[in-house]
Amino acid sequence: METPDVSFVSFGDANGNRQDLFRFIKQVNPCLNEVTANRNLNLSYIHILEKQNRNLTQLCADVVKKVIGCGKSISSFSDEEKDALKFLEQLRYVESDESGAVRITVPLFDAAADAVIGEISSYLMEIIKNEVADEFSNLKGRMRGSTSVLHGIDEKEIANELWHQVFGNINEYLVREGLFPVPEHRIDEGRYFQALYVR
Repeated sequence: METPDVSFVSFGDANGNRQDLFRFIKQVNPCLNEVTANRNLNLSYIHILEKQNRNLTQLCADVVKKVIGCGKSISSFSDEEKDALKFLEQLRYVESDESGAVRITVPLFDAAADAVIGEISSYLMEIIKNEVADEFSNLKGRMRGSTSVLHGIDEKEIANELWHQVFGNINEYLVREGLFPVPEHRIDEGRYFQALYVR
């Protein structure tokens, strides 16, 4: 989930329901599809709620920037911002201590870090792009007996899922090699890391 200036991200496995901003919002809306027998009423409400969720995301981004700006005390936030802080605390992006000080609890990446990430990504993509293109070409032909092909799943969807599987395997390898920490397993949520990107 993102705004023009803050992205709320997570990466990990799919063994549960992650409690991050994106997934929380995406899980709430489908629950409302059948809330009444009047489907049009439900969809109208969901449409309005989606707009409110964009407003909530922007409010959360503004609160994050305020916390980053000068490590604010809870008392310096408006009532609306305090509500957003409670929400972000439940999602484990922030926490407050007994003195009322608020701090970010996840890795925070700014423009300088984004530039380094871009450089590393470009370097690695240059190394692997030809091999990846070769391996991912003609997937339907190479996987003709797989259930995804037999069920008519689009080749781009298959490639997207395979890329995530490969990426996950690379991450598991890097964890085993000790380059990255093992993601904490959270009961009913799976293993994942959260981060904030601030532009």
